Amino acid sequence: MIETEIKSIIHTYLEKYHALQAKGGATRDGDLYHEVSLLEKQMLRRFGLPRSNKFTNIIWRVADSEEDNDAAIILFNSLTTEAECYLTTHPKTFSQLLSQARLSKADPFDILPEILVGPNSYTLFIYNEILIKNIDSEENVMNEFSIIRKKECLTEIYQLTQLENWEESDLFRQLQSIGLKYLPRYMSWFANHHPQIDIPADQKINEKSGFLKTKVDDVCFLLNLAYKQYLKLLNQGFDDERAKRMTGLSDARTFFIAYTLYHNPLAS
Repeated sequence: MIETEIKSIIHTYLEKYHALQAKGGATRDGDLYHEVSLLEKQMLRRFGLPRSNKFTNIIWRVADSEEDNDAAIILFNSLTTEAECYLTTHPKTFSQLLSQARLSKADPFDILPEILVGPNSYTLFIYNEILIKNIDSEENVMNEFSIIRKKECLTEIYQLTQLENWEESDLFRQLQSIGLKYLPRYMSWFANHHPQIDIPADQKINEKSGFLKTKVDDVCFLLNLAYKQYLKLLNQGFDDERAKRMTGLSDARTFFIAYTLYHNPLAS
């Protein structure tokens, strides 16, 4: 029964994935992308696997290189093998996972989904600049990730980066009050690595936090997928211009935002 359900998800996923690619990728049809994304998540969950780069790349590689019927069989067998290996070797706690990641300098796009935190400028900063550089303990890093996950405050952290006098702002005091400890270091790092986009903040819009959070999350999710697809195409040998065009990142401003949010310097 479970095997039949998984195979049905795989077949549906492949059909919709190829339809999405034929339309030009995630930024060309957001609704279809959302369907593909949910099916990808369901597929990996059925196998007990996190939605990390390692496992999504396996799915994409098979989906791109095989005919539908062959792809379904190969994908099922590949994920079955990966799940057996993952479940027998996976660390028991998040702190153990971070400890192994620090030693191996693992890709954050593989690790962050396993601790239930999405890749974002702040979470990537914590991973690359705090954990990997041995600035703080795995326990303290995990505590920061836990606060981010429980308080869902990444939108507010982004808003903080747009304020000139952030240290004197109510928003900074609010974020500090929930226990975030790396914000001052992050803000200094952000100022040095990210040129400001000159768009004045509209406080009236910001006050509509529920609506704004939903829209920002949706946009960030699409940009994340588009940028990962862009890197994937570069690795497959496509030139930069074509890779951007195929992922909807041809516009210089859109690409700048995606690069700023999701580029991982350790992978360069």
